[in-house]
Amino acid sequence: RAGEAPCIVLHDLESTNGTYVNDQPTERARLQSGDTIFLGDVELRFEMLDQVDLEYLQELDRAVSDADKDPLTGMLTRAALADQLPRLLARCAENGWPVSAVMLDLDHFKRINDSRGHGAGDQVLRVVGALVRDAVRREDLAIRYGGEEVLIILAGTRRLHALLMADRLREAIAATRFPTMPDLVVTASLGVAEADASEAVEAWIGRADKALYRAKSEGRNRAEAAAPPSAR
Repeated sequence: RAGEAPCIVLHDLESTNGTYVNDQPTERARLQSGDTIFLGDVELRFEMLDQVDLEYLQELDRAVSDADKDPLTGMLTRAALADQLPRLLARCAENGWPVSAVMLDLDHFKRINDSRGHGAGDQVLRVVGALVRDAVRREDLAIRYGGEEVLIILAGTRRLHALLMADRLREAIAATRFPTMPDLVVTASLGVAEADASEAVEAWIGRADKALYRAKSEGRNRAEAAAPPSAR
């Protein structure tokens, strides 16, 4: 009707895995901006963007210039993190959204460089960079944190959903084959942590890093989630 705010209704058509809105199973729900939708193991976030939000995303696109990108992987450089992360965290805080970090490290990457040469290692990093960029959304951040280590910041994403995303990415990397190295299998270990309002950013990222090293110590090619600070 004229003058009324638009209404979007989600209707589950007897799907096998069911539909969840804000972690609650539902057959029919009227969506509101910020709602989290879970379809099987796929997480979506519904947003009704106003002009201010659209301008923010356009500004974010402009801010992420080619100078901010790592030329090998196409991800953001670590230097760009100092500018981009505070802005993303501020927006999540303003909207009451959770935010999670995923730390990724390629398993035994030094062996690839040592046995096949740095050209082979660069090829692996290019392919993994493309997989990471495909896995994140426009509002997320994907950073080449150092060498073969990647930091992913997921806006509006809780710990469980971040862990599922990390595990899908892990599976995609393990399933990838390289045209010039068909015998090469690359795996990754990942650590996940949801930010807590009581901790500093460094402590939050540190928890994701510790979860990553737990994944490595327990056999590699796996994803682990850090417990919230209050649970330790």
